[in-house]
Order: sequence, then structure tokens, then C-alpha cells
Amino acid sequence: MSHQQQQQQQGEASPVPTPCQQPLPTREEQLLAMIATLQQQVNTMFLHQQGSRVKVAKPQVFGEKMEEVSTFINVARLYLRMKMTDEAATTQVAWVLLYVQGGVAEAWKDNLLDELAVRATRGKTLGNSLVNYNL
Repeated sequence: MSHQQQQQQQGEASPVPTPCQQPLPTREEQLLAMIATLQQQVNTMFLHQQGSRVKVAKPQVFGEKMEEVSTFINVARLYLRMKMTDEAATTQVAWVLLYVQGGVAEAWKDNLLDELAVRATRGKTLGNSLVNYNL
């Protein structure tokens, strides 16, 4: 019987790792693995916190009742502030315009889309359009 086999039978650890044993990670490797895990957890928490905790009512479809304009604009503004702050201005405008349908409002939406397209081709920013239209 070899010396190594005698040590294994006596319960002593073998000083030479066998091929099936994996070397233990170094302290540096352990720390890097912990850092990667923590970063992933922080990213997951951040994604879940972005607008998912608070439920905000979406605006009702706005058509032609002028007495509903103020309510529509306020609800749309609150929704944008609570749920869409990280979205581009063009995405925010498009989202609001999804809720503008029918009647006089449809004509206003068409005119706004035309003007925004013209401004975009002239190099003006969409952000200025939002200020001009109180969106």
C-alpha cells in the first residue's frame, strides 16, 4: 500500500490534490464573486423600484369635451412624472397622444404631429415643443 493510501485510510488529508478535487478560490476570487453578486442584486432592486411600486392612473381618452382638458393634462403630467421620467421626450409625447382621439382633439393631435415633424427636420428640439404645448 502506498503512503498516500495509508494517509487516506487514517483520515489524514492528502497534501497533493487528486484530479477530482477543485482548488479552492483565492481570497481575491471570492471577493470578486461577492462584488459581482452584490452588483447584480443592486441592479435587480433598481429595476424593480422604477415606477413599479406606485400605481398611477392613466388618463382617460380625451376627445372633444373642453371641460376635460385640464383634468387630462394634469393626469398625463402626473403619469409622466411618476412612471416615464427616464423616457425620451419623443416617447412621452407619443404616449400622451395615444390618449388623444376623436373630434377636435384629433385635429389638434394631427397638427401637433405635423409641427413636431417640421421642427425635427429643422433641428429644433422636441423639448421646446413640450414647453410650448404645456405637456
